[in-house]
Order: sequence, then C-alpha cells, then structure tokens
Amino acid sequence: MVHRALSLALAGALVLAMAASAFAQVAVTTPFNTAGVSANGRVDILVGFTESQVVPPVESGTFQPLVRAIDMTAAPMGTALVPYVQDLDSYFATRFGWRPSKPVTVLLYSNSANLQNGLQSLSGGSISANQQSLAMSEPAALIMVTEGQSGIVPPNSWAILVNTDIDAAAQQFASLAGQVNTIDASLVPGVLSGGTSSPVINPNSFDTGILSQDQIFNNGMAMIQESLARQYANVMMNDLGGSNVPTWFRQGMADSLAFTIVPGIPLETGLAVAVARSQSNTGALPTLSQLNSGGFPALLSTGGTAGAIGEGVSFLSTQSLLNSVSGAQIVDLLKGLGAGQSLDAQLQSSTGFSLTSLNNQYQSLIPIP
Repeated sequence: MVHRALSLALAGALVLAMAASAFAQVAVTTPFNTAGVSANGRVDILVGFTESQVVPPVESGTFQPLVRAIDMTAAPMGTALVPYVQDLDSYFATRFGWRPSKPVTVLLYSNSANLQNGLQSLSGGSISANQQSLAMSEPAALIMVTEGQSGIVPPNSWAILVNTDIDAAAQQFASLAGQVNTIDASLVPGVLSGGTSSPVINPNSFDTGILSQDQIFNNGMAMIQESLARQYANVMMNDLGGSNVPTWFRQGMADSLAFTIVPGIPLETGLAVAVARSQSNTGALPTLSQLNSGGFPALLSTGGTAGAIGEGVSFLSTQSLLNSVSGAQIVDLLKGLGAGQSLDAQLQSSTGFSLTSLNNQYQSLIPIP
C-alpha cells in the first residue's frame, strides 16, 4: 500500500508498505443530505470519468465496495461519496475488468483525530506514530484488516479510511496550488500558448486568492475524491500484484489513475512542473531503469525537489503506458508481477514495452516551457 506525504517543496510520495494481499467487498450505506452537492449526490464537474451505460455484473468471488459512516457528523458526506464510490467500482470494472477479490469498506470519519483512532483500532494498535503520520498525509488511508470488527469491517479485508473534513482538504488543495504558483519564471515565461501536442504548464491554473464557499467545497471534495481514487488503485495493485509491484510503478500508477479520474488536482501540475524544471535546468532525468533498481526510494528519502522529480517521472511514464495499452494488458502485467516475474520481463510480455522504450515514449508528456 502506498500513502503520500507532501512537503512544502512539492516533495514526492513517501511509501508505507503495510500489507500486500487481496481485498474485498461490503455494502452501501444510505445516502444523507448535505448542502452544496448536486441532485444526484455528486459534484459532477470533479469526476473525470463518465458513468458506464453498461456496468459488468458482479462475478462470484469478487466484491463491490461498501461505504459506512463511523461518525454521525461524517454521515452527510455519504450523499456525495456513496455515488462516487459506486462510480469508482464501475470505472475499474469497465476499464480493467477487475473487482476486488476480498471486501473493501470505505469508512467515513469527521476529522483526522477520529481517523487516527480508527487506524489504531483497526490495526490492533500495531501502527507506529510515523506510519500514522504518513497514512494521514492525505484525506484517505488504506489498511489491511486481519481480525475485523463486528458491524464495521469483516476480517481479512481492506478498509479505506476517509477524513471528510472539507475545510482541511480545501486547505491542502490551496497549499499545493500555492506551491505550483511558485515555479521558476524562467521555466514558464509569462503567458504561454500551445502549438504542439504536448501539455503546456500554466502557472495561473490555480487561484489561491479569496474563494467562495462553493469553491472551497469543490476544492476540498476534489482532494477527497482524488485520494479515494488513489487508494482504490492501490487496492487493485495489491489484489493482483501483491508486494511484488515495484514502489515507483505502484506510486506512478496510483497517481495516473487518480489524476485521470479527478483532473485538476494541483499535484498533477506540480509533478509535471518538477520534471520539466529538472530537464530544463540539468538536461537529465532519472531513467526508469534507475528507478526500478532502487533509485526511487533514494529520491523519496532525499525529499524536496528530488522526491517530486522521482514521483513526477513515475507518474508521467505510467500515464504514457495507460494511454497506450488496454486495461486487460495492465491486469496481465500486475498478475505476472504477483506471480514473481520481474517488471521489465513482464512489461514486455504483457504490453510490448521495455523500461527503455517506455522511458523514451513518456518524454512527450513532459510540459514544454
């Protein structure tokens, strides 16, 4: 499992590997009312995927996620998050032909303190203070529950714990946006125009000035939805690949899917900026072979810009892969890793890419100054 911790300098993700087995289902709690949510219970403009007209039926031995409010003050968020979690299930079932092989329960908490207590309780007190800090560095945290808790989560299942504090999530969005707006002027001179097929960095993409209540709500909801999508992607990788999925690939895939499902998160631009700035200033980036042979944890442990570059390269390269191959090929790749194959060998077998060819292809996604 991967949890991201963000520093004040667009630092990359810190990886917390807690368990790697398969996952599970639960059920869906009745939605509640909350102000600022559209009639269908979802802030539609934030959801980057459209609901499938035909959702694959639930096969025997697979599960759909259940949403459960742990705090009564978190219950109103069910109106927005129950339909969203259902959409996540539809997206992964349609895009990859995958549903969890063990139950997944999405637990809603009203604040970070209650979520922290939930982590301790579900882990039987086995999570350290540092692990908790990493787990709570974004709105949603993922944990494997072995013993289970009657009426909350079944044994041998996955729990995604969600901090539904909209104001806290909106502050994180604003902090990330402020970091993106401090990028080098030399990299992004004034007003940029297109002219190529590659994305162009726009430092004015995020307004960190005075926001309306609707903007605060939407920004906070976007952060929560993005974090939920990230953890659901981790569920799929753990379910199919277990602990054999390399950390850089796991992080990049989680980023790529989360940013695809919930576009417009500042971190997406920030990671691309870090990669573009490094390429512009030094002319060199870490290769995928270097990341795969231990370079990724080293970059993350360095933190700051180095960590952001490592996560940025992993994000852009896996995004390039997702743009080029089918969902079935990704599933085959993850299953091969779970069976003990090396990433480079299984990548070629499942997708036709090598680490070297993928390294060459993703360069087209680096923003142009």
